[in-house]
Amino acid sequence: MDKATQAARLSEQLGMRVGARYRVTRGSAGGEFEIGDSVWMEPDGCIMCPAAGGWMPVEDVIEATEGWAIEPDSNWAAAQSEDLKRKLAGLSQTYGEAHPCGAPVDGPMNAHHAGACACYGYG
Repeated sequence: MDKATQAARLSEQLGMRVGARYRVTRGSAGGEFEIGDSVWMEPDGCIMCPAAGGWMPVEDVIEATEGWAIEPDSNWAAAQSEDLKRKLAGLSQTYGEAHPCGAPVDGPMNAHHAGACACYGYG
């Protein structure tokens, strides 16, 4: 089995999306993961855990996660959302808003759509 297929199976089996952050709510049976740990799955299927100072290799993930419970890290998700909003606002400031055909929309749309807008099949 190739690494991508193995990672996809692990992702499905563990209920994790690659790159998304989770919090451990019940530690693993062997103690590899503890309550409160922040974890995420890398594209190759290994589980990253900064609190442990590293990662769990893909070949050990099933055994190492036995008995654990995780939930999405809502603080991480909120921070990612705010970061994206800030980046989008910066892009809008730099480049302005644009219509699908590339015409600026910071002025009256009536003048733009008076007859030659390629995005609606005209022109």
